[in-house]
Amino acid sequence: MKRNLAIILAVLVAISCNSERVATVPAPELATELQNETAAPEPTPTQEPAPTPRQILETYSNQSKVGRRGKNKIEIDIVKRGEFRTYHPDNLAVIRFYSKDQNQVWKLRQTLEIPDDSLAEADPQFQDFNGDGLKDVTFISGTAARGANEMRTLLIYDKRSDKLIHIENSAEFPNLEYSRKLNCITAWRFYGGTATDFARIVGNRLVTFATVEDFDGYRTVTLTDRKGRERVIQRDKLADENAFTRYTNYRPVE
Repeated sequence: MKRNLAIILAVLVAISCNSERVATVPAPELATELQNETAAPEPTPTQEPAPTPRQILETYSNQSKVGRRGKNKIEIDIVKRGEFRTYHPDNLAVIRFYSKDQNQVWKLRQTLEIPDDSLAEADPQFQDFNGDGLKDVTFISGTAARGANEMRTLLIYDKRSDKLIHIENSAEFPNLEYSRKLNCITAWRFYGGTATDFARIVGNRLVTFATVEDFDGYRTVTLTDRKGRERVIQRDKLADENAFTRYTNYRPVE
């Protein structure tokens, strides 16, 4: 009897040991998952594509006309942007302005970058636009729906700072000219009619103070105050509706 009891106890102990050993061995599916987790590579950071370098489409340099003759120099590069942006100009005008130091060495004074969506060449032109006897610079920077409207960006030379002032809304005033008679800037717009705008430089913007418009058979003279309020002071029937007149004065109309 004792011998049988000992045999039964030995069998029970063997079964218990085998159960514990089986419990510690992972199932094949679990082992595979653990192996995959261990072998999975770490995610690598995404790399942004390198930007496309800018391409110079046009370049211009002059050291005898802008600002102080022989003491200032301007360089203008029209470059194609490296990236495409919807509803933004594809090109950029890069302006570098220099002055000579006491050792007659050119020193860079400033760099300007101005959006440019013109289909024509920059065609820089030099003219005094503020009556100080020093020449400023304009260049074509836009393309209007009507070809008669030449859109230019105006850069005024400021002798106090020896730098250029970018007149930010100048491209909104087509066919710019300077009127010595009125000491102001005039613009000539073509649309369904024509209009001559008379404007002053205020800070870095042009502000219209008078307009003479030929439209729909009438000539209308309008004054604009500093708050932007308009007042018609004259309205006449046009003798010739097909005439295209750039006016030189608004009161009296000339």
